[in-house]
Amino acid sequence: MDNLNDLKATWRTANTDSLPDAQFIMNVVKPFRDNKVNRKRMIITFSLVMCVFFSAMMYHDRGGMLSTLIGEGLLIVCLLILAYTNIRSIKRFYTLNDCSNKEFMSFLEQTRKNQVYYYKRTQVVCMVLYSVALIFYPFELFHANTASLVVFYVALLAGLSIFWLVTRPKSYKKESAKLQKLIDETNKIIQQFEKNETN
Repeated sequence: MDNLNDLKATWRTANTDSLPDAQFIMNVVKPFRDNKVNRKRMIITFSLVMCVFFSAMMYHDRGGMLSTLIGEGLLIVCLLILAYTNIRSIKRFYTLNDCSNKEFMSFLEQTRKNQVYYYKRTQVVCMVLYSVALIFYPFELFHANTASLVVFYVALLAGLSIFWLVTRPKSYKKESAKLQKLIDETNKIIQQFEKNETN
């Protein structure tokens, strides 16, 4: 079985009593590439548009405080890192047009490694820069009013804490579980293929 499109034919002849529903597998595997590519395209487009927006703001607002310029500069760096990592990643997904089952499995394993690396390294760097940018950027707006400044920074620190301690780990756990489920289901199918081919 060389092509993922052959899954349905194999399901008709294989003993699938202990395997997941065939249609479910097809519904997960077939849109996998398209969903990931579309998501990455949207992230790349958003990042580049926001880079242009913040660059234009920096150009037109040269008389602002240094804190504002630092914040805008860090936001641009974060957005460029986000665009770059997704541009690099999207190339891998284009190779899924026509691949064998084992190649797809290898792709999923590499995706899991990349997911862990992104969570532990890339996302941390981006979010540290983004957090610092959010601390610097609005200072100019609130520095004249101490009460507003305190309220804003308390709300900002609360929001960042929720992201770092709740949202980020929960999102990673959810995405990791989805990917692991797909890996497990695909691995079961491949093992069934190999078992049928040896019989």
